[in-house]
Amino acid sequence: MTAVLTFLNLIPRWVLASIIAGLAFTSGRLLWENKGLVVDLAKANATIALANAAIQKQKAEAGATLLAETNKTRAVEQALQVLKDKLELQDADHQKTIADLSARIRVAAGAAMRLRDPNAATGCRLGSGSPQSQPTSPTDTGPADTAETDGLFSEPATQLLERLTREADDINAAYQSCRDYAAKVTEQTP
Repeated sequence: MTAVLTFLNLIPRWVLASIIAGLAFTSGRLLWENKGLVVDLAKANATIALANAAIQKQKAEAGATLLAETNKTRAVEQALQVLKDKLELQDADHQKTIADLSARIRVAAGAAMRLRDPNAATGCRLGSGSPQSQPTSPTDTGPADTAETDGLFSEPATQLLERLTREADDINAAYQSCRDYAAKVTEQTP
């Protein structure tokens, strides 16, 4: 310690005073700035606390809104599922009706499995009321199958009509089902 005092005696007092004054000024300035930082830090912490409270409130509101919307969505989905199940039962009934009508058509076709032309006159070979043609040779006596002369459609024509009727019925049933579904969905959608 005496060495430090001896060293300080060698330094002029005005230099020593200016060093002490500089240190005092610097420490005072640092204290002042730190006090400002402490105040700023307290303000920032208060702002952060307010922001966190607002975020928590917003989270709670969002959670409640999400729950309400989820419940609405579930209710609509359940209603749509009930509707879908109902329409599938109706579609099954429609398909059964189509199958029944197709069976009735097959029964109406008779043993020959051919449909009768309701516009053909019985016994007319050319149909549509035209005069009957005369055979051109003695061996050509007209159609061998008398069913053709009784106004029956040919077997390929009967099959074609049955197929097209079945396809048209299937398309009509599917179309009606889609229209019913679209109408119900439109009613249920807010």
